[in-house]
Amino acid sequence: MARPGGRRASAGGVLAVPAKVDVEFASHSDAKSTASLALSVLLLLGAAALSGLTLLWEVGPHDEGLMLQAASRIADGQWPYRDFWWNYGPGQPVVLAVPVELFGPSLLWWRLLRVALDAVVALLAYALVRRAGAPRWLALLGWLAVAGAMAFPTGPGPNPAALALVGAALLLERSGAPAPSRGTSGALSSARQMCRATARARQTS
Repeated sequence: MARPGGRRASAGGVLAVPAKVDVEFASHSDAKSTASLALSVLLLLGAAALSGLTLLWEVGPHDEGLMLQAASRIADGQWPYRDFWWNYGPGQPVVLAVPVELFGPSLLWWRLLRVALDAVVALLAYALVRRAGAPRWLALLGWLAVAGAMAFPTGPGPNPAALALVGAALLLERSGAPAPSRGTSGALSSARQMCRATARARQTS
């Protein structure tokens, strides 16, 4: 039996929802997802551009030289603690050894990686503020503050990697994700320990 407004009753007497409503809801959801993705890309690019301004600032002969030398040794098949003395954690030189092996030694490799990590950390800050229920304008202010703070320590420190890992772990934990995703969060936190140990060693050396 037809109902006013074009709805029809099902056999059980329950009104069926018009297909048009489903289509409009799906379109609205898709548009919202596209806008969110576009904003995330813009925030990543903006933070990367800000961090990139300091890419060629200064040179740390001691810190950057030690890190590059360790990465070169690892690329040659050596391992810290076993084959050469190393009083920091292994995370940073192991990662740096990959571009050193592929492209040769350069101070630029870690600096470029730092730019990418700075952008990720700033985006994670925005996402965490939004996850806490704050309005978008406040989350954007948080993003700007973090992007600026990450851009200007130009040295080869491990903090960007550690902050990116812990930020991703926090976001997964606060997303109400199921058990497998929480396992990923735990893995990120464990990986952060390699960077955290490096940071502590640098502070005490």
